[in-house]
Amino acid sequence: RALRSLELWLSMQDEVSAKDLRKIWKGLFFSFWHSDKQQVQQELAERLSNLVCTLEPPQVALSFWESFLDTMAREWSAIDRLRLD
Repeated sequence: RALRSLELWLSMQDEVSAKDLRKIWKGLFFSFWHSDKQQVQQELAERLSNLVCTLEPPQVALSFWESFLDTMAREWSAIDRLRLD
């Protein structure tokens, strides 16, 4: 339900601040972190990747994607080896 709310909110934005996107992606990152089942993680990943493809205007999609990359660069080194499997 929360992801549906995020999808709706993002679809209504003409632009989103980098600060807001950092907060959103921090939450999404930890959603993955706390989802130990592969099926749950895969479904979340698919929904988020589909979201990037459907966001309008393209600048919102690009900002969303860039914030994802920034989050992964920032958080990747803190992922323990068991979660990388």
